[in-house]
Amino acid sequence: MSQMKRWKNWSRYVLGTVLLTSTVGCSRTFWRQQADVDSYTAITEHLTNERWALPRIDIDPDPRSRFYDPYDPDCEPLPPDDPAAHVYMHWVDGWEGYKCWHKFGDLMTVENPQWLAQFGQTVEMIDPDTGEYIAPVPKIDDMTLTQSVELAQIQNREYQTQLENLFLTALTVTFERYQLGIRYLEPTGGVSQSLDNGGGFGRFGVNSIGISQSLPWGTQLATELANTTIWSFGNGSQTSSISTLSFSILQPLFNGAGRKVNLEALTQSERDLLYQARDLARFRKILFSDIVSQYLSLAQSIQSIRNEQGNIVRLTKQVETLLATSDSKDIQIRVEVGDLGPADEFVIPEELKGKLNYRLGRFFWRGTMSAEEEQILRNLVPGEGFQLKIDDLVNRLPTPSSPLDVLQLQFDLTNSINNLRSLERSYQDGLDSFKIFLGLPPDVEITLDESLLSPFEVIDDRLTEQENAVEEFVDILFEELELNAVEGQSIPLEDLKEAATALSDLVDESMQNVLETVRQDMQSLDERIEERLAAAETPELRTRIQADYSKSKEDFRSSEGNFQAIRQSMDMLLAALNSNPGEDFLVTVPAELNKIRQELLTVIQAAAVPQVSARVELINVAPFDLSLQQATQLAVENRLDLMNARAEVMDARRRVEVVANALRGVLDVGIDGSISTDPGGRDPFDFRDDTGVLSASLAFDTPLDQIDERNAYRRVLVAYQRARRDYMLAEDLVKEDVRRAWRQLRVLRQNLETSRIGLRIAALQYDSAIAELNEPRDPRATVSRSSGLQGQNLTRALNSILSAQNQLIRNWVNYEQNRINIYRDMGIMEIGPDGIWNDEVYRNIDNTFRENQNGFENRQDNALDTTWSDPGGSWGGGTGSQDPQTGVVQLPPLDVVE
Repeated sequence: MSQMKRWKNWSRYVLGTVLLTSTVGCSRTFWRQQADVDSYTAITEHLTNERWALPRIDIDPDPRSRFYDPYDPDCEPLPPDDPAAHVYMHWVDGWEGYKCWHKFGDLMTVENPQWLAQFGQTVEMIDPDTGEYIAPVPKIDDMTLTQSVELAQIQNREYQTQLENLFLTALTVTFERYQLGIRYLEPTGGVSQSLDNGGGFGRFGVNSIGISQSLPWGTQLATELANTTIWSFGNGSQTSSISTLSFSILQPLFNGAGRKVNLEALTQSERDLLYQARDLARFRKILFSDIVSQYLSLAQSIQSIRNEQGNIVRLTKQVETLLATSDSKDIQIRVEVGDLGPADEFVIPEELKGKLNYRLGRFFWRGTMSAEEEQILRNLVPGEGFQLKIDDLVNRLPTPSSPLDVLQLQFDLTNSINNLRSLERSYQDGLDSFKIFLGLPPDVEITLDESLLSPFEVIDDRLTEQENAVEEFVDILFEELELNAVEGQSIPLEDLKEAATALSDLVDESMQNVLETVRQDMQSLDERIEERLAAAETPELRTRIQADYSKSKEDFRSSEGNFQAIRQSMDMLLAALNSNPGEDFLVTVPAELNKIRQELLTVIQAAAVPQVSARVELINVAPFDLSLQQATQLAVENRLDLMNARAEVMDARRRVEVVANALRGVLDVGIDGSISTDPGGRDPFDFRDDTGVLSASLAFDTPLDQIDERNAYRRVLVAYQRARRDYMLAEDLVKEDVRRAWRQLRVLRQNLETSRIGLRIAALQYDSAIAELNEPRDPRATVSRSSGLQGQNLTRALNSILSAQNQLIRNWVNYEQNRINIYRDMGIMEIGPDGIWNDEVYRNIDNTFRENQNGFENRQDNALDTTWSDPGGSWGGGTGSQDPQTGVVQLPPLDVVE
C-alpha cells in the first residue's frame, strides 16, 4: 500500500507539472517584442521610395514628450482613477473584486512625470500629495518657427496617432504572412490512472503534435504525430507505446481555389501598409504647413497689435496737439515792427493788454485774435509798412482747433483702444490654440520670436526716438526762454549758449541716427533694385518700381542737403553767440533756436518718406515660377493620397473577382493517410508498413441556394463603380485645389505689390493731413469755417496708414501660406528628418529675418511683454500697461473738450 501511495503522489506531481507548463506559455514581454520586430520589419520593407520615406517608425514617443510612458509597458502602474468609478473595481454587485489590482503601483498623473524637466522643472517642485507642479509654469521665450516644428515632432498627438496607425496596419500584415507560413498545431496531452484488483497500478497517457500550412492556391496541408503510452505497475509491470503519424491534404477545385482568392487577404494588407506609409509621409507635410500657417497667423496678429498701438499713439498725439491749439493761452507769435520808441513809453490799448507786448522793435502776441482786436492793432501806427507787419502777424497765428475736430479724434481713439483690446484677446486665444496643436498645455507661457516681423518695421525706431527727442527739447529748454522773451525779461548769455550747444548736439545726434539709418536702407535697396525690377511681372509695375526708386534716392539726397543746411545754420549761430553779441541779437536767439529746432523736426519727419519706400521694397517674396499646367501635372503625378486613391480602385476591382469565386460550386479533393507502430511494441518510432492507411475523398456542393453570395457579388460590382467615380472626383479635387491655389498665389503676389504702393501713398496722405492741420488760416474766427473737416481728414489719413500696414502683412502672410500649400498639394514638398521643408526660405528662416533687423534687435515695443512702449513719433507705437492674461491695455484718461 505504501508503494501505491508513492506512485500516486508521483503521478499527481507529474500531472501538476504538465498542467502548469501547458498553461503558462511565453511572457507578455516576449510576445510584445516579437510583434515589434515583425511589424517594424514589414514597415521597413515598404519604404522603398524616397517620396514616402519616413525618418521615424518607432511608436515609442520621445522621452521629452508629454505622453512618453517611462514605465514597463508589461507591468504598468495604475493611472489615477475617478474615485466614484474606482469603487466598482473592488466591489461590484455584491461581489468582492480582484484584490491585486494595485500590485504594480499607482500613478499620480497620466503625463510623463519628467517631461517638464526640459523647461527647468524638477521633482522637488511637485506636490507629493496631488502630483501638481507648485513652481511657476514653464516659459518658452522667443520661440522660433524651427523650434515650433521641433516641439511638434515631439509633442504633437496626431503625429503619434499616425505612427501608431502605421504600426497597427503592420500588425495585420504580420498575421496574414503567418497565415501562409508553417503553423504548429496545438499540442495535446492527457494522463489517467487506475488500480486493478490484483493490486497493480497503471498509467495511460496520450500526446500529439503537428504542423500545417496553407498554400497560395488554396491547398491545406497538415501532418500530426500522436503517441499513446501505457505504463503498468505492480505484478509483472510493463510498458507499451503506440505512435501514429498522419497527414491530410485538401485541395479546393472551384470555390476557394486559386491564388487570386487565397492571396487576397495578404495582398490587401500589404497594400494597406503601403497606403498608410504614404498617409504618414503626407501627414508630415500637412503638419509642417499647419505649423507654419498658424505661426505666421500669430505673427500677423502681433504686427496688427503693433500697428494698432502706433495708431493709438498717433491719435493721442494729434488729440493733444488739437487740444493745445484750442487753448488760446498757448499761442505765442512775434513779429519785427521796427523802432516804436522806448518800451516803457509805448502805450498798449486797454483792449489788447494781456495779449500784446512790445520790446526792442518787436511785437509779442499771445492768444487768439478777434477782428476787433486786429483793427485796434492796425490803428496803433499808420503807414503801409506797419500794416504789412500786422498782416504777417495775423497770417502766422494758427487757427484754433474746432471742438468737433477734437471730439472726432477722441472718438476714434476710444474705438482704437477697444480694437486693441480685442486684438490682444484674439492673439492670446490663437496662441493657446497653437500650444494645444503643438501638444503643450495652454498654461505654458510662450512668446514668439519676432525677428520674422523685422521687414515690416517700415519706420526705424531710431527715427521716431529722434523725433520725440527734438519735440521734448523745445518743451524742456525753450519754454523758459520763450517766456522770458515774451515778458521782456533779459536772458543771460550763458543760458542761450547752453541751449544752443544742447541743440547742436541734438543736430549731430539726429544726423547720426537718422541719416545713417536711412542710408543703410538705401544701400540695401541699391543692392536689390535689379532683382526687384527683374521680378516685376508687368512693364507698368517695373516702371513704377523704377520711378519710386528714383524718387526715394532724390528724397534721401534732399534730406542729406537739409541736414547739412541745418548744421551750417547751427554753426553760424554758435559762432555769433561766442563773439560777444549785443542785446538786440540776444533777443532774437530763442526764435532762431526754435526755428532750427522746427526745421530739424521737419527734416527728420521727411526722412521717413525714403525709408518707407526703401523698406517696403526690401520685403522679400519667395518666387513661384511654375505654370498652371505644370503645377497641375505635378500634383497628379506626385500626390501620395491620389496614388492611394488610384490603388483603391484596383482594390475594389480585385474584390469583384474574389466575391465572384463564392458563386461557384464547391468541389474539394481530400487525401488522408496514416502509419502506426506495433500496438504491442515498446519503441514509439518503429513504424510498420502494414499499418499504413491511405484514403481519398471528394466533396461537392451545388450552387443552387446562394442568395447571400449573389447579393454580395452585386454589392461589390456597385462598389467598384463607386470607387471609379471616387477616384475621378479625387483627381478633379486635387486639380481644383492646385488651380485655386495657383490663381490665389498670383493675386496675392500682385496685391502685395499694390500694398507696397498703398503704404507709401498712406504715408504721403498722413503727412499732407498734418501739413493741412498746421497751415495758417483766419485766426480771427472763433470757430474755423472748416469745423470738423480737419478731424475727418486726419482720421481718414490715420485709417489709411493702419489699413495699409495691416494689408501689407496680411498679403505677405497669405502669400506665404498659399505658397506652402501649393507645394504640399503638388506633392513635391520634401520634408527633412527634422520636420522642416527642404526649402531655401525655411532652411534659413531663423537666421534670415534676424539679419534683416539692421542692428535694432533690442526693440522695446514687444506686443507680448507686460508693458509695451514706442517713442511715439509719426509712425511710432505708444505707452501704457498691458494685462498679461487678458491682453487689455490701460491708457491714460482722455482729455475731453468742454
